[in-house]
Amino acid sequence: MLENCLRSIGAQEVPEGWRYRAIVVENSETAESRDLALRIAEETGLSMDYAIEPERGIPQVRNRSLSLALERRADWIAFIDDDEIADPGWLEAYCRAADAYDAEIMRGPVVLDYPPETPDWLPKRSKAVGETGKPRP
Repeated sequence: MLENCLRSIGAQEVPEGWRYRAIVVENSETAESRDLALRIAEETGLSMDYAIEPERGIPQVRNRSLSLALERRADWIAFIDDDEIADPGWLEAYCRAADAYDAEIMRGPVVLDYPPETPDWLPKRSKAVGETGKPRP
């Protein structure tokens, strides 16, 4: 899953004046995916930082990601999980929306694509969003 995710990020394009860098935070005590992440970054030309967050949990990973992005003096941060794939144009759409709407925060849809062997007990709900450029109530 991580390989597919990173390849989709490495294939992104952004408008002129924008640039991006991936921050991969592995939620583990060991660097199990480090070599894979570095290999994909090299193959795709993706600028990337890699870190480990040993404390389990998505909040810890998000906080570590934010800390690393702030150290890099990032203007924007976009999150994607390793089990997701960024559609072509994903990052470009966010860049253009940020410019067009002078937005401070944005979100987009997540369309879930489960393999046939997914257990029936797992909720299968995609995450929809409202109209582009419209503030959330």
